[in-house]
Amino acid sequence: MNLGLSSISFRTFLTSSADESIALVTYRQKRFDVKRTKVSNYFRWMTQPVRPKVILAGHESEIFSLNTESHEILRKTPAMVVDSISSMALAPNKRHLAIARKSPDAILIYDLERDKLLRTLEGHSANLHALKYSDDGKMLASGSMDGSVLIWDPETARQFHKYSDGEHAVTALCFFGRNRGLISVSGGKRVVFVDVLGRKRISTIEASEPIETIALSHDEAKLAIGHVGGLVTLWDIEAVARHFERK
Repeated sequence: MNLGLSSISFRTFLTSSADESIALVTYRQKRFDVKRTKVSNYFRWMTQPVRPKVILAGHESEIFSLNTESHEILRKTPAMVVDSISSMALAPNKRHLAIARKSPDAILIYDLERDKLLRTLEGHSANLHALKYSDDGKMLASGSMDGSVLIWDPETARQFHKYSDGEHAVTALCFFGRNRGLISVSGGKRVVFVDVLGRKRISTIEASEPIETIALSHDEAKLAIGHVGGLVTLWDIEAVARHFERK
């Protein structure tokens, strides 16, 4: 099972698989309960809810509204059709959607209410594979195939910070530490914890299986890692999170 890019919450999240099915996965009492439903598309990217029971789901060059209970496709969003989508992220205000575009590589910021392109963010020299907003919506992180991570002000398109993990592709991102830290997945199995303000690496995790997606618990003490093939592992990262309590 190939996990979707974003989880709906830490305990309940959606996954999408290549056999055109969606699974609602719930974690209760150290067990995962899975409810699977067939759909007409394989969705590579899924966002947090835009409104109750409704998320945005992407497939290649199209974006759909999807009911999370019935798994019914509500509508296709025609104005946001892009030649090739490589990632997407929903802002906390649930109004703005960031879409990573291939050829040429750029980030498109759309206003969902007005169905309008607001601005284009350019700065990466290789395909983008990861996007993530901070919890307050004031920062947008992007990661690319060349190992670079850029942190933007999505309202002005200004770059806050840039760092690189060598030549390893960055495939997943997540803010933590009250938006002062960033978790990135690079090289398929490496999880890197970075102090954004201090501009330094805090810690690194080496997973045993290739990683598809990550999600952080609300108390930032646990990290859920979704692996290629459907395995989900939970990691205790409380010691890493305490780095920001000392500041």
